[in-house]
Amino acid sequence: MPSTQIYIILQFITTADDQGFYITRDLAEIIEIAWSIVDSTTFENIKSDSILIKPINTPITHVCTSKTTITWDDVKNANSLTDAIEKLDNDIQEYVISKNLKPNFITFNSWDLRMKLPKDSKEKSIKLPHYLEFPRHFDIRREYLRYKDLNELEKSNNSSQSLSPSTSLFLSQIDIPTIVNHLEIDFKSSSLTSSPVEGKEDEEFHI
Repeated sequence: MPSTQIYIILQFITTADDQGFYITRDLAEIIEIAWSIVDSTTFENIKSDSILIKPINTPITHVCTSKTTITWDDVKNANSLTDAIEKLDNDIQEYVISKNLKPNFITFNSWDLRMKLPKDSKEKSIKLPHYLEFPRHFDIRREYLRYKDLNELEKSNNSSQSLSPSTSLFLSQIDIPTIVNHLEIDFKSSSLTSSPVEGKEDEEFHI
């Protein structure tokens, strides 16, 4: 039976320097977008792809290369952010929207999806598709850490706080290292926290 939902596992890599002295979080530019479109029931991979993006205002520093393995030679003739968004949109249109399904994004740090992508796009005069401008997302790192914390609380003092049963089941079964390796994500270097959003109408969904 066909799945009624599709998950899009989405990862961004940005420029960076040591401690963010010169390239702050706000000034950093997206230099790679990677995604996997998976069936929500079987977690079968439907389509995976990635695209490198040439930064315009920030360099590829030694720190950036050490964390991501991306060098200036890799991106000096790479695509524009417009090209990357179009490529991602083409896959989502083909495998999700054409089947009358809603894009549900799973990220390891939703800040990049909620804040960085809209900011970079606005600065480069790029119009995002509505589902990227106001994304429906699930921050897997935040939820997984919350899941672990609540489990510890329940063991120690029988806390009444809990995740929804479906979210708990999903997080107890998901193999995060496998997904990380599949997308070649540096799990340890990713931020553990997300900044609050002001004036954004994106939607966080629960599995």
